[in-house]
Amino acid sequence: MGLAKESNFPFAAKIMNFTMYFCVMAIVLAFYLTSYDSCQIKITIFQIGGAIILATWLFRALQDGRFTKQRLFWDLPVLLYLLWGIIVFIKTPFKSSMSAIDEFIRLVYYTGIYLAVSDYFSQDRKMKVLANFLLVTVSCAIIYGFMQLFGKDPFNWSGAFNTRVFSTFGNPNFYAAFLVLTGPLILSYFFTTQNKTARVLYGLLFTANTVSLFITGSKGGWLGIAGSISIFTMLMVRYVVHSRRLKVYLVTFTLTAILVSAFGVYRYSMQRKDSLHFRLLTWRSTINMIKLNPVTGNGLGTFRLLYPAYRDREIFRIEGKHQTETQHPENEYLEIINDQGLIGIGLYLWLLYTVFSRGLKRIKGYLSQTIVIKKQTKARYQLKPEVYYLTGYMAGLAGLLAHNLFCVNLRFVSSGFYFWLFLGLIGGAYIPIPKENKVLPVQDKKSSSAPWLFSFKILIIVITVGSIIIYSRFLLADVRHNYGIGYAKMRAWDEAMHEFQTSIDLNPFFVMSRYFLGNIYNDRWLPGDDQRALQCYDEVIARAPHYVMVNYQRGIVHMKTKNYQESLREFGEALKLDPVYPSTYYRIGMIFIQLNNLDKALENFEQAARLNPQASDIYVNIGNIYLMKNLIPAAENYYRQALKLDAANLNAHRNLSIVLLRQNRKTEALRELRVLQQAMPNDPEINKVIKNLVP
Repeated sequence: MGLAKESNFPFAAKIMNFTMYFCVMAIVLAFYLTSYDSCQIKITIFQIGGAIILATWLFRALQDGRFTKQRLFWDLPVLLYLLWGIIVFIKTPFKSSMSAIDEFIRLVYYTGIYLAVSDYFSQDRKMKVLANFLLVTVSCAIIYGFMQLFGKDPFNWSGAFNTRVFSTFGNPNFYAAFLVLTGPLILSYFFTTQNKTARVLYGLLFTANTVSLFITGSKGGWLGIAGSISIFTMLMVRYVVHSRRLKVYLVTFTLTAILVSAFGVYRYSMQRKDSLHFRLLTWRSTINMIKLNPVTGNGLGTFRLLYPAYRDREIFRIEGKHQTETQHPENEYLEIINDQGLIGIGLYLWLLYTVFSRGLKRIKGYLSQTIVIKKQTKARYQLKPEVYYLTGYMAGLAGLLAHNLFCVNLRFVSSGFYFWLFLGLIGGAYIPIPKENKVLPVQDKKSSSAPWLFSFKILIIVITVGSIIIYSRFLLADVRHNYGIGYAKMRAWDEAMHEFQTSIDLNPFFVMSRYFLGNIYNDRWLPGDDQRALQCYDEVIARAPHYVMVNYQRGIVHMKTKNYQESLREFGEALKLDPVYPSTYYRIGMIFIQLNNLDKALENFEQAARLNPQASDIYVNIGNIYLMKNLIPAAENYYRQALKLDAANLNAHRNLSIVLLRQNRKTEALRELRVLQQAMPNDPEINKVIKNLVP
């Protein structure tokens, strides 16, 4: 299969080249704080760029006649992985959910990136150009990361992760992943050049990369860099380095890196034991999900939809909050098995094995072109720079794979795009062979001029333009959703509803806007808002059956309309997903008071108090139960507990005054009533009681 010439369909070639180089830099460096997700712009750039790259690759491949049986066999691992992903998406029960659609789009474009890079960017010159763009990109990210470290970040997301640095990525773990990926590439530049000044600069950049990695606080990142440096050293010692002294230096450097990384992981794990515990609990919950369909998987993008039903209750304590939606299991391989089953992970591992095998073959091919320069008694080996680039790519990729044993950054474009880019560069169709310097494994056919070809190209253009419009709308939907949240916080209900509805119109798959719109109706509570809220929640459940807090919110709606049995049913469903949320037990207790079932009410209030012992209102209601049962001393005790937690709790003061009066302790009761009078000086009932008590 001969190399595609730049002259074949030059317009498509120029668009593909520009889009690829732009994406390489922009996906890392772009962020947009006006959208709900500050990194949504990265996703949009990837989606639009991926659509353009895939379209232009198809144009060029059709023009070059590259769709042959031999070519399909060459790309069989990635094509089968894509095909299985499509099958799994089709069988996904929630294809209309944003989760499944996101994963499907990523899968199509990730594999498209691989095919385009393998075909047209794995050549010598293109490989070097991409490496140069990556070097500039990581340098810019590191500079911005150090600005954050020294408190010079001018944007309002500064300090979002306390002292952990996240640069342009919005998440320190994602920043760490990119540093793991590019660290060995920086080292490859160090070995490529003979210029001492350049080596110093590359050495300083690698040092800055390593320091940046450690200040991310990412344990998985530290393990990843240890893995990537180890693979880099193994490849260099095995294939590249001939000097015994340099081999010793490399091995010593690698052992030091491993020890430092291990120490960092141990020390940070001791400081944040909950982080490791959280992962173990999440993995255990994920394994229970996998057991549902271990062979074929539960469906593409279903992890976040199913996980709430399997989440360990201890995770709520670790996170310290309940209104969160866990989207990934902190292990890429477990998520692949959950989504695509053992078949999917098998195809994935086969793909990785094939790519790394081809990478080694390509390195050997380049080494066969080594020039040996003899100088007196010594020999100097002049290697092609592509040997070093490939070594850097393979080592970085291996480190990223190690990192994803403890992270899921490959599910996000800031890592996933570069992962598939590196796969294409390593396993590219261009393999140098000693006797024939620049050939591919099979021969291309001549370009086709079939009548259907023109129509097919028009279809590609239409789909691409349509996709770009859709992805632009997705970004705008995220922006409008963010505006809606701002208006909701100001209780500007009409404006908030307009923004959320606009967000839904722009992106009908965006579940969160439907959920927030339902909450607006639930909070505003005008006539008919109960049905409007329930309709929004029904739409949420249709797309995400276990969406965070949706059953709880439905329970509140039914509670307000006095449909207590339905409310109890919804709260019961909420407790199945989150059995340690104290507010659910509190509201169930309030319902049982209305149903005059004081024992059940007391049982639920006590459970709420165990889960949230600092909430004074819970103790007030427990006191109320004892007051209704005429157990006056017990009621007094709970009212006083409430006041210890919140001395300004007026209900506690009011009810305590009642139980004190029942015990004829008028002086103490008067003291409580004075507190109420000070807070509500015009309350006629309080003033009347005080007047009757004062002589």
